[in-house]
Formats: sequence, C-alpha cells, structure tokens
Amino acid sequence: MTLINKIYNNIPIPLQNLAVTLEGMRINRQRYNKNYKKILLDYLESDTFSIEKIRKTRLLKLKQLLIFANENSNYYKELFSQKKFDPRNLQSEEELKVLPVLSKNEIKAFYKDIVISKLKNERIFYTHTSGTTGSGLVFPITGKFSDHQWAVWWRNRLRHGIMQDDWCGYFGGRSIVPINQSIPPFFRTNLAGKQIMFSAYHINEKNLESYISKLSSSKVQWIHGYPSVITLLAGYILTKNLKSKLSIKKISLGAENLSLFQKTLIQKAFNVNPIQHYGLAEGVANISELENGRFRVDEDYSFVEFIKKENNQHQIVGTSLTNYAFPLIRYSTGDLATLDNVDKNGWRYVQDIDGREEDYIILSDNSKVGRLDHIFKDITKIKECQFVQYEIGAVDLMIVKSHEFSQIDEQQIRKYVNSYLGNKIVLTIKYVDKIEKTSNGKLRFVVSKVKNKKN
Repeated sequence: MTLINKIYNNIPIPLQNLAVTLEGMRINRQRYNKNYKKILLDYLESDTFSIEKIRKTRLLKLKQLLIFANENSNYYKELFSQKKFDPRNLQSEEELKVLPVLSKNEIKAFYKDIVISKLKNERIFYTHTSGTTGSGLVFPITGKFSDHQWAVWWRNRLRHGIMQDDWCGYFGGRSIVPINQSIPPFFRTNLAGKQIMFSAYHINEKNLESYISKLSSSKVQWIHGYPSVITLLAGYILTKNLKSKLSIKKISLGAENLSLFQKTLIQKAFNVNPIQHYGLAEGVANISELENGRFRVDEDYSFVEFIKKENNQHQIVGTSLTNYAFPLIRYSTGDLATLDNVDKNGWRYVQDIDGREEDYIILSDNSKVGRLDHIFKDITKIKECQFVQYEIGAVDLMIVKSHEFSQIDEQQIRKYVNSYLGNKIVLTIKYVDKIEKTSNGKLRFVVSKVKNKKN
C-alpha cells in the first residue's frame, strides 16, 4: 500500500469524496479534451462510411505506423529486415501476415527495443493491463491513442442513448472504500465525473441493502461495471423483490465476458438488456454491441485479424493504429472468438468471445469478489498466475515466475492482495512450472472448488 493510499484510507469520508472528485477532474482533463471531441465527431461520421472507404483509410494509417516503427523501433527494424518486409511498399493488409503473431510475454521480453521514447509534441501517459493470464504489462500510450480509445468507446454508448453528462453508478475494481470499513456507506462520489463509485469488495448479504438504498435515493438511471459484480446485485434484488425501488434504464458492462446466466439474471432484476463491449487497454481490437444486439468489429479503430483455431473458434489478433509510443503489431489478445456472418455491407460480426470469464473468490465474511486481475496491473515479472480456492476465506495463488522474479515481487503481491482484501482472505502463494489450461487452451484466472457455497 502506498503512502497516498494510507493517507486516503485514514481521512474522513467527506475528504475521501473530495479526493475522488479531484482525481475525476484530472481524468476529465486528460481524456475529454478538444482533440477527443473532434475525434469523437469523426467516429460518429465514419459510422455512415462504406466498408471500402474505411479499409482504404485504415490501410493508409497502418502503412504510416509501420514505416514509423521501422524507422524508430530497434525491435521492428530488425524484425522487418529479417522477414524482408518493407512497409513503404505495403499495398494490402494481407501482406502483414509475413510477420509473426506476438504474445504478451514476447512483447515484455523485447520491451526496451519496442518502446519509442523520442516523440515530439505528444502527450505521453502510462497504462497497464493484466488480462486473463494475470501477467501484467505496463506500457506508454500517446494522448492521441487515448483520445481515439475513449472516442470509440463513447461512440457506442451514444448509440445506446447514454450521454456523457449522465450520472453513473460505477461498479468496477477500484478500491475507493477502505477494505476494513464494516459499516455504510460503501460508495464514494466523484462530482467531476458524475459517478457514484460503489465498492466491489464489500458486497455481501449484510451490506447489499445499503447499495440498493443509495441507488434508489440517487435515482441514477445508468450503471456500469463488471458483470460479476452487477450479477451479485441482481441476485439480491430478485431475492428481496426490490425491482420497484430502482430507476435503472441503461446497464453497460466491461472487462469480463458475460455468461448467459449473468445476462438472464441482470435482465430479470432490472428489466434492461445489458450492453456488452469488448476492448483492451492495448487498443488492438474493439468490438461493440449495436442497438440490434449484434456484435460488430470497430473496423475504423484498429486492424483486427481472426486466425482460425479448433472448434470454429478464432484467435483475436490486432494492430493498434494510433499508439506511436509503443507499437503493437499483430499482437495476440489471448482471447478466442466465434464469428458471425458478415453483413451485406462487409462489416464483420462476432457471435461470442471466450475470454476473461471468471469465477468468484469468497472472502471470510462471505463477500464475493469476481475480478482480481487488476491486482497484477503493475506486476510484470510473472508469466502467468491463477487463483484456486478450496475453502471460504482462503485461496491459493499459483504463479509461474519469470527469471527476473524476486522476493521483492512476492512481497509486493502480498501487499496488493492485502490492500484490496485485507484480513478477509488467507493467501498461500505456490510456485509452479505451468498452469493447466481449459480444453480450448484458455487460462482461467479464478478456479473455484469450494463445496457447498453460501449464497
């Protein structure tokens, strides 16, 4: 736990609300600037373009990125030379297939040779991802990349009638309520971002009444968050027959795959069809659920490839077109998709994405925590990991170490777990040579083997 977090956890709740609001102001300035607004308008306009026009523009952007990477990145310069690939002669996206598909571990191994530090007149930020393997990646992004990412995400929200000045009940993974707090309120208010930010770490039978009470009194009409968290809320609403107390009109979901069970429960509890979305911090692929319920590839955002695997599934591989600080070319997302029919205008659609669906970890007070991979957002010296739970209040963390992993990294992991889950879980770390995958080659981040789970 950092000094800032310690200070935050020990100040009065009104000051915590102020701190959350100040952070919201900072985020607003970073994300929603003049460039973002122009780019959002461009994306809204490109919704009306033909697929041929989009492909033509995309090819030009791809060519520019490849030429830049060849001239400024040691890694890509050597790779292109080895493959006899000259981006200046690029005539078709198909030509990119001469280059290898890169995994997260390969990107991490060659990080120093990929990163481009000399960028003029560019805002540079750092972001992180962990994904279903639990292997963290911290990398730089440009302001332009951030503008494009948030613009394409907000384009889809606008399609569904969600406005940027709407108040939102947020159910994500941010630790905004101290883990050892045992009495309400289990939310903090971001006035600048118009968010009521609910804790995902205090949801249990005893506390859920206060969550519903706040949603009801605030009359918020849009909630956004992890499916695993909102599903817990939905189950409580149905059990206690509380549907009439809420005014929820829109539910948007992210960060996890949505199971049919979760979708059904959410629909029954809120009388709303949840809006799903597939996106990544790396920005190499984006798939949005349209108003008609179909999932369409955002062809104007990045170059996405679907590489055929077994059982009619396809590996999602993508190339970001706007992050010149850390080019990711033919990057494997680690996720698999089942494809749908291409429509008459040439747009590609996806039926299902088999990635990032996780089970719950049950804490000692019977609270259920669904998504935990953010714990590893800054841990980059592990290859992969998995939580395995056999009994309530205890969990095994299986880790495949990289050669750079040290005792300091283990201590950092323990601190992160403790800062999020406190004394509600007993953590045992086990080092293994490999972690068993599912039948389709995926690694489940959380495996629950708890018998006779409590509801």
